[in-house]
Amino acid sequence: MAPDADPVTGDELREFCKGKIAHFKIPRNYKFMDEFSMTSPGRSRCGRFLLRRWG
Repeated sequence: MAPDADPVTGDELREFCKGKIAHFKIPRNYKFMDEFSMTSPGRSRCGRFLLRRWG
């Protein structure tokens, strides 16, 4: 997201997804983060985030 953009809400994301993807694929919950943890080469550690969420 661009630094000067307005913040997005979960309801806005849900509305954006309607009609674009199947209703059962639209997330019920969202976690907004300021930044992701990164590895030394500069890649995001999304696996670590998913393990915390689902593990």
